[in-house]
Amino acid sequence: MPVIDSFPDEEDTRKVQTAVVGGAGADWPVFLPYDHDGFDRFMRGRGRDDFYCGTLLGGCGKVLTVRRSERKKCHFAHRPPVHCRRTAVGEDSADHLYIGQALRRWLQQQCHQSVSVKYLDHGFGPGGAVEVRFGAPRRMIRVQMGRLALRAWQTERAPALGGGAAAVHWAYGPGSGLAHNEASEHGHAIRFECRTVDDLREVYVGTQMTDHSVEWVPLAEAHLDATGIVTPQLAEQVGMRAEAEPQAPVAFPLLPGSIAFTGGIEVTAQGDESRLYDADVQPRGSVLIRARISLPRGVAQPQPHRIHVIDGMAHLSTLPMPSEADASWLVIHADGCSPLAETRDPRWPDLKPPEQVLEPPAEEAAAPALAPGPDVAERATRKVSIVQAFRARLTQIAHARGVINWEKLVSHAGAAPGEFSPADRVRLLAAVDYPRAADKPILSSLVKIQGDAIGAPRLFADILAELGRDDATEEGTLDEVHEREMHRAYALVRGETVDVVVQSLRAQEERRLTAGKAVHGARTPATVGNKAGGRAPIRRYNHQAAVRAVRKALMDAAEHQRCVGWQFLAAAAGHDPDELTVSHRISILVGVDRADSPSGVLLSFLVIGPGHTPVPYFDKVLKQLGRPHGLRPIELGALRKTEQARAFAAHGGISAPKF
Repeated sequence: MPVIDSFPDEEDTRKVQTAVVGGAGADWPVFLPYDHDGFDRFMRGRGRDDFYCGTLLGGCGKVLTVRRSERKKCHFAHRPPVHCRRTAVGEDSADHLYIGQALRRWLQQQCHQSVSVKYLDHGFGPGGAVEVRFGAPRRMIRVQMGRLALRAWQTERAPALGGGAAAVHWAYGPGSGLAHNEASEHGHAIRFECRTVDDLREVYVGTQMTDHSVEWVPLAEAHLDATGIVTPQLAEQVGMRAEAEPQAPVAFPLLPGSIAFTGGIEVTAQGDESRLYDADVQPRGSVLIRARISLPRGVAQPQPHRIHVIDGMAHLSTLPMPSEADASWLVIHADGCSPLAETRDPRWPDLKPPEQVLEPPAEEAAAPALAPGPDVAERATRKVSIVQAFRARLTQIAHARGVINWEKLVSHAGAAPGEFSPADRVRLLAAVDYPRAADKPILSSLVKIQGDAIGAPRLFADILAELGRDDATEEGTLDEVHEREMHRAYALVRGETVDVVVQSLRAQEERRLTAGKAVHGARTPATVGNKAGGRAPIRRYNHQAAVRAVRKALMDAAEHQRCVGWQFLAAAAGHDPDELTVSHRISILVGVDRADSPSGVLLSFLVIGPGHTPVPYFDKVLKQLGRPHGLRPIELGALRKTEQARAFAAHGGISAPKF
């Protein structure tokens, strides 16, 4: 390690040692080593424009430049003109971000779910405290980084305060000045600090006892139990168990919307927070089983004569049977469920709800008791009325040979778009076309989301899946199926054949293009590769044709050792860039690279945005290709440069670089 004191003091606040990567508001910190050897190691795989004076550091959000020096400290520097009021610029200026990210990883490694990090501002800039929430019910670890008045601390430290968290575990940073108060009142205090180890900022956790002694260990050596963070010293001196927190029974996460049940009968209350129901349960694509459903007390009791779909977070575990030592129930722990309007559903063909038992009317004049879950029945009734309104409106739209935005369709039913999640939207539109029949068109094919330009709407594939169809692979591409269903809807409502509708639509398209040529001469269709400078004709979107055109264009770009943008690629595919939505672009790039093996060259990494910047959806392309995804910005940037070099080597006839 270099001797830091050997560097001259530098008071210029434009020179800083920490930054963030991933954008101005990101919380991924980096520390630039002081010496030039550490600088060289730090910059491997990174670009000089990857660093920002982050707003969570109290900075201006502008891009920082890296400065390498052999006689002075290596540092980040602002680019003139400088208008930054950031005050903390040393190696510890991003410690709150390092602690927040370290706690996130530490909790996830211990299988805690739904981890979120928040950085509080006590009036002196971001980082006054770090709040990490996790689990269900929600728990929170709060690391007090900045100073806090004693009375304010006593008020916030009260067990009743937790911002909605069921349990709050307090810890203290090096500048809080409150650790001794915590130790005096509770016997010990958990403290955090960061140290520079091998050019990296590492997070340490310590236990301060009443005698002011502190023993520090790396965060990885501590664990979490019901009482909070437990260090090895605390486990030994306070007599707590040194083992990790007792693990919950093995639990498998379940995909929302994949499991349905019926005939649920409450058997017992599971503590004060949930109820258990015996029910017939069927996962999609599986057989019917008998299992138990655990639902929070706040969720209305599911009606036995309805089919209910489990939505939201859910997981599968086992529950021992009291009467049999070696047997156990399968238990599905869910946050909630939604009833279906129909009593049968092709996605769960084995679910057969029992007949509803109607209570005879009471002879007395006393008011009858309310059935369990009135809010569930009310929601189901409202869903039926919304579906009927949708169906009527879409029939009108089909008669006019038009399409309608989802937002307008919802308002026609007397509702607001914000009332429905994306999953609700798919279920409601699928209900419009349920049950499916061979001679019945899909009316919901006439619905589009605002912003969709051409091709199948973004939700059409989800509607097909909800209806139990896989037309996009069995009967042509998704766009072809969508176009066919639109034509069938127009033909059925107007009593015409599909061929007549297709001819009419083509005539309308030809008139539109003719009018466009008269007004916009530059948009006159021309053959691709026209030497006179003409552009490709604007035509109806065809996914496979677009994939072939973009793949050829990217191979040509790789041969000439250059990256290209969508202005060039869209023209090669015969479209304006504005006609290709982000969803279209992602699906095209996935199609371009899907033909290669998992170790093949990724041509999609040659695509760039305005100003030679990376496009923001590379991670989604990787995910759909089955490649490692969820990478940090630095890792994604390094992978992008590697794949570009491999593409140039594969198609340009040069030797591939070794990485």
